[in-house]
Amino acid sequence: MCDNYQIQAAVRLKSVPEYCEDYIAREIEAFTTWEENDWEEKDWEKLKEEMMHEWRKEDAEKIMYTRVFLEEYVSKPSNKDGLKDYYHQYDRISKVLVLRDELDSYSQGRLFVAGFPAEVRYKVLSKQVSSHAPKGSVNYHKALKTAKAITETEEMMEHFII
Repeated sequence: MCDNYQIQAAVRLKSVPEYCEDYIAREIEAFTTWEENDWEEKDWEKLKEEMMHEWRKEDAEKIMYTRVFLEEYVSKPSNKDGLKDYYHQYDRISKVLVLRDELDSYSQGRLFVAGFPAEVRYKVLSKQVSSHAPKGSVNYHKALKTAKAITETEEMMEHFII
């Protein structure tokens, strides 16, 4: 935010504790970069680096949008009841990774299908059969559409039976 408004480093340093919760401000003031120097000598970049290092593990958003996290997510056993949650979460994470060039379309499709329960995987892959597609590839968008259709059908059947 400071970069967006061209706020100078010295002003940033003075303002950080004022705009934080009290417990965070106390923690910042306990950082070695904060304690070492007088106001004139404080270095915003060093303080920023120390804050990032200290709190990197708490940045769930940043951790979630990694290929490692996506592969772990796919490897967890799933069932038909969690299919909707699975494809929503997978779609959100994989789109970010594709935009960052950390996931190619081939891997996006293969990983997506790998996370399905066996019976769903079979249904999705049976819709993928095409003479034009390279062997072993999965069209992610087509697979997502099929997974959504399976979920909708299952939900309609539940309501019909009730």
